[in-house]
Amino acid sequence: MIHLTLFRRSNKLLLLLIAVAGIGCATVAEHSEPLPRASRAEQSVRELLEDREPQLALMYLDSYRVRTAWDYPWQDELELAAAEQLRELFEEAFDSGDHRTAGRLLRGLKLADPDYVDAGEYQLQLARMAFETEYQEERFPLAIAAFLQLLQHDVGQLTDHTALLVQGMELIADQRDAFAYETASERLQQQGLSVADFIDELPVSPRPTADQVPGVATIWVNKGIRLEDGVGRPDRMIGSGFFIDERGYLVTNYHVIQSEVDPAYRGFSRAYIRPHDAPDSRIPAKVVGFDPVLDLALLKVPYTPDYVFPVSGVRERSPGSRVYAIGSPGGLSNTITSGIISAAGRRFFQLGEAVQVDAPLNPGNSGGPILDEDGNLVGVVYAGIPQFDGISFAVPSFWLRGILPQLYEEGRVQHPYLGISVHETHRGLEVVHVILGSPADRAQLTVGDVVTGINGEAVTTLKDANRMLQVAGPDSLVRLSILREGDDGRRQDQQRLVTGSRPQRPLEANLRGTSSFPESLFAPLYGVFLQPVRTGWFSSDYTVERVLPGSIADEAGLSPQDPVTLQRWEYDEDRGIAAVVLRVRKRQSGYMDGAVMLPVFIETTNVL
Repeated sequence: MIHLTLFRRSNKLLLLLIAVAGIGCATVAEHSEPLPRASRAEQSVRELLEDREPQLALMYLDSYRVRTAWDYPWQDELELAAAEQLRELFEEAFDSGDHRTAGRLLRGLKLADPDYVDAGEYQLQLARMAFETEYQEERFPLAIAAFLQLLQHDVGQLTDHTALLVQGMELIADQRDAFAYETASERLQQQGLSVADFIDELPVSPRPTADQVPGVATIWVNKGIRLEDGVGRPDRMIGSGFFIDERGYLVTNYHVIQSEVDPAYRGFSRAYIRPHDAPDSRIPAKVVGFDPVLDLALLKVPYTPDYVFPVSGVRERSPGSRVYAIGSPGGLSNTITSGIISAAGRRFFQLGEAVQVDAPLNPGNSGGPILDEDGNLVGVVYAGIPQFDGISFAVPSFWLRGILPQLYEEGRVQHPYLGISVHETHRGLEVVHVILGSPADRAQLTVGDVVTGINGEAVTTLKDANRMLQVAGPDSLVRLSILREGDDGRRQDQQRLVTGSRPQRPLEANLRGTSSFPESLFAPLYGVFLQPVRTGWFSSDYTVERVLPGSIADEAGLSPQDPVTLQRWEYDEDRGIAAVVLRVRKRQSGYMDGAVMLPVFIETTNVL
C-alpha cells in the first residue's frame, strides 16, 4: 500500500510539473492555449483536492493565473472548492483541540477567503485554547507567551474571562516574569482593565544578575578517547546552558551537543550537566529538540533548578547597551562577564541575524545567556573569534522564542522555506536563483522577480522576510507581492505559495553528483552573473554580465564585460565550502590576466 501511494503521489506531481512547465512563456489570447495542457492542469488540481491538499491547489491555481492567459470556468470553481476544503480542515483541527494546526490553517484560510466572517471569533478561541493547553501540559514558558497573545484580543467576549485572567496573571507572578507582567498590564489597560482587578498587584521585577547564576549549568559531553599521534586523549565538549522550565528543561547550543543527535557521528557520546552548586556532579541529560540552523537545542535533566529564566518576551537592545553573560568559560562555572552590544543584525546564520557583543567570551560560554541590565534575556551565546578579543556573537532572543514550541517537541526544528536566493535592493528582494524542486520552483517564480511583500507587509530586507516567514512556519500558505517585468512593462502580482521545510544546506543538492560547476550557482554563491561563451571538459569561458554589490565577486574586483575562464572547482562536503578558481582579464586593470580563488560556505545567508 505504501508503494502504491507513493507511486500515485509521484504521478500527480509529474502531472503538475508537466502542466506548469509549459506555461512560463504563454502570452497568447484567452482560450488559445492547447486544451490538453489546461485539461492536465485541471486534473492535477482536482487530484490535489481529492488528497485534501487545498493549499497546494491554491498555489498551482495562482501559478496558472499569473503565468498564462487562461480564463476557464474550472479555475474559479476549483478556487472556491479549495477555500471550502481548507475551511473544513481548519474546523476539524479546531474541534480536535490542535491549536497549532488550526492556527496555521486559519492563516491560510484568510488568504483563500479574506471575507471569512468567523475568523476573528476563531482567533480569540484559538488563543484561549493555546493558553489552556500549554498550561495543562505545564509548559509554562509557552503558556505565558500564549496568554500574552490572548490579551491582544478582546477578552471581555469570553464568558469566563475573569477566571482565565486570574489564572494567567498568577502564573506570570509565580514565574517572576517581569516582561510578561509589564506587557500584560499594558494590554489590560488598553481594554479598560487593571491587574488589581484579578490579583493582588505584586511588584514583579527582574532579579540582579548574581541571583540568576543558579539558573545556569555547565554542559559536559563525553566523547570518549581521541587518538592524536598514537596517543589517546580525552575527547570532551564543554558548554553552558540555562534553565527555562522548573521541570529541568534548559537551552544550550546545538554544536555543544551535536554528537548526541548527528546521524553522521559514529563515536561514543554521553551528555551531562553540572549544576551551579555541585560542579563535581554529573547529571545525565537528554536532548529533546535541536536546531542546527540557529545552533540551539533544548535538554531535559532530572533536576529542579533554583532559578528559571523567563523567555516569554523579546527584548531587543540597541548597540551600546550594557549586557552580561553567565557561563562556564574553560569549564569555570558561575562566571559573569560584561560588555556592550557592539552591533546588531550580523548575518552569520542561514536565516535570522546575530547580535555582536564585546563581553569576554571563551570556549565553554557557548549556550549561556546574554542579559541586559534589567535581567531580561537578550540572546544565547553561540560563537567567538579566538583571534580577536572582544568579538563574540549571540542568537537573539526573538529566534529562541519563535522556535521554542518546536524545541519542546522531540527532534529537529523545521523552518519555513521558499527556495529562492535573493539580493536586497531598494525595490525589494530580487530573486537571483530558484532552487530546483523547491516551493518557489513549483510556483514558477523566476530569476529577476522582486519580492516586495509577504502577507500584505512590505519587505526590503532579508531580516524582515525571515521574521515574517518564521511566524508563518512550514507547510503554510503565504501570499507574496511580486514585481515582474512583462511584455507591457512592470506589473505587481499577488501569488500564494505553500512553504516547505528548509534543508540544512539548500544549495548543496546542485553540487552533488556533477562533474561541472552549475552555472546557476555563480549568482547565489558568489554574486556574479556569467554569460557562457564556450564550455569544455577542462575549462569553460564566460563573460561577466553583472556583479552584485557587496558580493564576493565584487570584493574580488570583477566587473561587467570581464572575460572569465573557470579553471577548476571543488566542493568540500565535510566543511561545507565550495571554491572556484577563475582566470580573469579585468577591464579595470587593462585586461591583465590573473587567477583568483573564490571560496564560500555553502550555507549562505541569502536563501529564503
